[in-house]
Amino acid sequence: MLYQTGKHWVIVLGPAVVFFISLLLLPKAGKGFWKSCCMGIILFAGIITLVLTLQLLFYKWYVTNRRVIKVAGIGVHHETACMLDKINNVTYHMTIRGRLLKFGDVKVLTASNEEIKGRYMWDPKRLVSEINKARATYQEELMEKHAKKIAEAMKSEEPSAPRATSQPTEQRQPVPEKQVVIEKHIIKEVVLVRCPECGAKYDETLPRCPRCGAIND
Repeated sequence: MLYQTGKHWVIVLGPAVVFFISLLLLPKAGKGFWKSCCMGIILFAGIITLVLTLQLLFYKWYVTNRRVIKVAGIGVHHETACMLDKINNVTYHMTIRGRLLKFGDVKVLTASNEEIKGRYMWDPKRLVSEINKARATYQEELMEKHAKKIAEAMKSEEPSAPRATSQPTEQRQPVPEKQVVIEKHIIKEVVLVRCPECGAKYDETLPRCPRCGAIND
């Protein structure tokens, strides 16, 4: 809880003054009609003073870091709350007497166009200031949370780096190139001569006859 306040004691001032004045005038009222009127005023003013005193004790406004809470009721407990981010505007009004005694009316306008009102509030200017401070702090927290969510979302969308595997990679054996063998056939014309000694035929390029050894002329 950041701040707490309630109604100003001025709400009890009027009935309490009437109550005590009636008590002072009661002995001088004599008997008969005036005494009955004086006793009736004392009774009525006393009840009003008691009710307003209880209201002064049980009527509270609380400002937390999340909500503004209004608690009212003597026999029956009534609570009205509004989230800080659902508040559109907060205003207060103080009369001349209220400025002198520091009391006034406060009005909170919510996003659903509902009004949370407080009359005869103690120091309404400070109450409005505390609500606005809490609103600003809460908005900053919401913006920080939103920025963190965006950063986490962007981080999760980034592609992960491939993990290095410890298994050895298979080395591929080079594919041998096809060897093309080209066979060349050379055809040579051979001229034969006959040996004059033995009559055998042999290549004319030979210097001698392979059979008898006669010289090739």
